[in-house]
Amino acid sequence: MTTPEWDAETDVLVVGAGACGFAAAIAAADHGVQVSIVEKGERLGLCNTALSTGSVPGAASRFQREAGIEDSPELFCADLMRQSGAHDVPELAALLARE
Repeated sequence: MTTPEWDAETDVLVVGAGACGFAAAIAAADHGVQVSIVEKGERLGLCNTALSTGSVPGAASRFQREAGIEDSPELFCADLMRQSGAHDVPELAALLARE
């Protein structure tokens, strides 16, 4: 596989065309800057947001407690790792799960 050459200038480069990427791109464009988006997928719409059904996951929320569901940041992180597989910064996933 060859690496494509790319030479362009932009004010803001957004990496990822999911819900967060699009929100960031819109916010930047609303401030009058030139925005470019890059996406790893072959086409838009095949992102993590689509796979997650648009949910925003969290651990040990008050809603879970009220429903009698036991959860913790550790269980949440283990679920994330099981779904996404190993990566370079597992401590970041653990931090995000705790926060």
